[in-house]
Amino acid sequence: MKLHAGFAVVLVGATAVASAEPKQEGDNARVSYRTDLPVQPAHADGAWMELATATPASHGTEYFDVGQDAGTFGQVRIELSKGTVELHRVRLDFADGTSKVVDVDKRLNAHRRSAVIALRSPRPIAEIVVSTERGPGSYEIFAQSEDHIAAR
Repeated sequence: MKLHAGFAVVLVGATAVASAEPKQEGDNARVSYRTDLPVQPAHADGAWMELATATPASHGTEYFDVGQDAGTFGQVRIELSKGTVELHRVRLDFADGTSKVVDVDKRLNAHRRSAVIALRSPRPIAEIVVSTERGPGSYEIFAQSEDHIAAR
C-alpha cells in the first residue's frame, strides 16, 4: 500500500511540472541569435540613417527597437527593398511615452518605392511598428536627423 501512495505523489508532482508554461516576455524587438557577429551601427544614407535592414513583409506586423540613443528624427521613410509591399500602418512610439499612428495605405512597388512620414518637430523614437499585408516583398526603414531637416 505504501508503494501506491508514493507513486501517487510522484504522479501528481510530474503532472504539475509537465503543465508549466514558459513566462511571456514583453520585448518584441528583432534580435539576432548569432553572438559571434559584431554589433553594426546604423549607417547614414546621405541625410538619412538606416534604422532597419531589409525586412520581409511575410509576418504582417513587425516591431523595431530604435532607442532614444539613436538621436532625434524629423522624418521616417519606409522604402521598398524587394517585390511589392502593401504598407498599411506605421506607429512611432517616442521616448517620452507618446505615439503617432499613421494610416499609410500605400502599395510600395517599382513605381512608388517609398513612403515618408513627417513629424511636426524632431523627436527621439523608442520603437517603430510597421503593419503590412503579408506577402513576399521586403522593406527597409530610414530616418532623417534633426540637423538635416533644419538645414533645408
